[in-house]
Amino acid sequence: MRECGNIKTFLSAAGWGASAANIVTMTAGTFTGGSAVAGLLVGGLAWNYFPGTEGCEGWLGQPVEMTKI
Repeated sequence: MRECGNIKTFLSAAGWGASAANIVTMTAGTFTGGSAVAGLLVGGLAWNYFPGTEGCEGWLGQPVEMTKI
């Protein structure tokens, strides 16, 4: 369960950080140091404030069913 939460937290933070960097890049017209800083700041905030522990029961509790065709 802890691994699921860590993975979901990482993916969420990476997505938020990339989105922020993309917005700054589109606004500036090119990738700048501000893009990287914005991505790191927003990713760090997302890591701390949006833990990915919700919904892990659904991921871990539903096995994949194999069927023959």
